Amino acid sequence: MATRPRFLVLDTSALEGGVPELHGARPVVTPGVLRELERRGRLASLEPLVEEGMVEVLEPGNDVLKEVLAAAASVGDELRLSPVDVEVLAAALGLSSRGDVQLLTDDISMQNVAMRLGIRVTGPIVGRRREVHWMYYCPGCGASFDSPPADLICPVCGTALRRKPRGRGSKR
Repeated sequence: MATRPRFLVLDTSALEGGVPELHGARPVVTPGVLRELERRGRLASLEPLVEEGMVEVLEPGNDVLKEVLAAAASVGDELRLSPVDVEVLAAALGLSSRGDVQLLTDDISMQNVAMRLGIRVTGPIVGRRREVHWMYYCPGCGASFDSPPADLICPVCGTALRRKPRGRGSKR
């Protein structure tokens, strides 16, 4: 019986100090991660590995991107994810049909959405075992919102909204 390939999907934060230890997994990045690394002047250590085919660059399809956005909305993290975060999560989700996938990131919102999608996560907060469902609230007037306005400003009093865990999520 053949073993399934192992993939390690890398967020920009995972590559800022160079290429991490891979433990036999095939590293995968997205075009957005490469753009962010280039903008920050940190692409030099990764570029030769991409050119030699040692690091796979994967651009996920629209259907997988939509699935990630829906999962992010279901846990209240849709406003916390950048387009590159969504792209990285979608790459990890898309690869799950090809092999065993693990996401390396220090972004708490990405970790939370990955847990919702059933993607294994590694990073500084590896001990988390529950999803976090967020609620937004206004510290000025006390109003609370499951789905906050896009500008994160309270429509009642105009104060900037904050978020806090809504309650316990499912155990992983």
